[in-house]
Amino acid sequence: MRRLPFILSFSLLVSSASAEIYQWNGAASSAWITPANWNETGAPAGITKGPGPTTGNFKHRLNVNNGGANTLVYSPSLGITLYGGTGIRGLVIGSGSVGSMRITGGTFETTNSSIQDVITSPGIASESSLQIDGGRYRSKHLLLGLNNPSRNTLSISQGVAIIDTLDFNVQNGIATINLDGGILETKGFRISTTTPAASTNTFNFNGGVLKAGASSTLFFPNLARTAAQVKSGGARIDTNGFDITIFEPLTDGGGGGLIKSGSGILTL
Repeated sequence: MRRLPFILSFSLLVSSASAEIYQWNGAASSAWITPANWNETGAPAGITKGPGPTTGNFKHRLNVNNGGANTLVYSPSLGITLYGGTGIRGLVIGSGSVGSMRITGGTFETTNSSIQDVITSPGIASESSLQIDGGRYRSKHLLLGLNNPSRNTLSISQGVAIIDTLDFNVQNGIATINLDGGILETKGFRISTTTPAASTNTFNFNGGVLKAGASSTLFFPNLARTAAQVKSGGARIDTNGFDITIFEPLTDGGGGGLIKSGSGILTL
């Protein structure tokens, strides 16, 4: 009698956490790990009780809505954290009130997201901000302003921000990028909306390095209602092996010079 092999088949179920929304209010301190700094479940509807998880890859969204309370600090101890996913924004600063976030170490990344990160605020009288003081922030696309007049600022003093597309999408408001130190790497700047009739956009070169992430003749177009100022720290541009063109006029904002580094051609 011939014996037939007996095969046991097991189905391996790979579980992945569903998308959640975590909302920072900064009520107690600037520490991510403190539960009192996060909204309770369902307040507002759809919010998951914090703290949001860190040191891993999560299909989550982070809302930063602290108003006048404590700034959210992403510190080195939080490791490497990825938020966002298909149809999910990874980071929204100021999605109902003013928001402020500061990265001092580690890595906060949203490259799994198919939708832009956003810095926005309820109006130009109140400012929302993302400050990079160390560590690393990585995003495919960052919008400065969304759907309403707002005041929004991205500032880099140390560390690295890698943002494929920087979008001055402010609606009749104020958008500012301060490159005071560290490195800002991007593939280009743009305004994705056609109606920022009263918007004011400013890019301040002040000692940090603007690093090209791809060759482009439209790396920094001459954008409407936008100024690029060279402050006392100077404009440091690393072409990083790429050929890029900056059509936006570089104006004197404090006497700094221009230093070009890296292989590749910089056309002004």
